[in-house]
Amino acid sequence: MEAGALQVDRVQREPRWIKSSYTGNDDCVEVAVISSSLGIRDSKVPRSPVISVRHPAWVTLIESLRQL
Repeated sequence: MEAGALQVDRVQREPRWIKSSYTGNDDCVEVAVISSSLGIRDSKVPRSPVISVRHPAWVTLIESLRQL
């Protein structure tokens, strides 16, 4: 999933959670734009705690993973 692929749906009150297109089953994380940050949660447990990261940290993480 590209960092720039996430979009804010300004009409929707709940975050729009997105799974990677590389997900082959339900064992994945989801991300959503939440205010000025990105939320990350366990897709198997939608009510699980959410980790919040700022956009620059998300971009750094994705770029680092691509180098593996």
